[in-house]
Amino acid sequence: MANKYNGRPTPIASNGRLEVHESFNGYNVYDTITKETQGCGDGVDMYHDEAGEALTPGSKPWLAALRRDIKDNKNQWLEAYFGVV
Repeated sequence: MANKYNGRPTPIASNGRLEVHESFNGYNVYDTITKETQGCGDGVDMYHDEAGEALTPGSKPWLAALRRDIKDNKNQWLEAYFGVV
């Protein structure tokens, strides 16, 4: 039975258009409209807690920050990873 992601793994974060997937070599951003995938690269270490300490990629606080960011900043994600303005 196919899931709602058409055979793709369930994303760790999504905003309806973009999905973030964990892979063996890091994280990827997938555009559900264009079907393009881009690696996240160094952007995964940009989240910090209230004290300014970097959050560890993959940790629960990091995942929460990522999920908020992709939902709250959809246009910035599209521009940064796919050049959509």
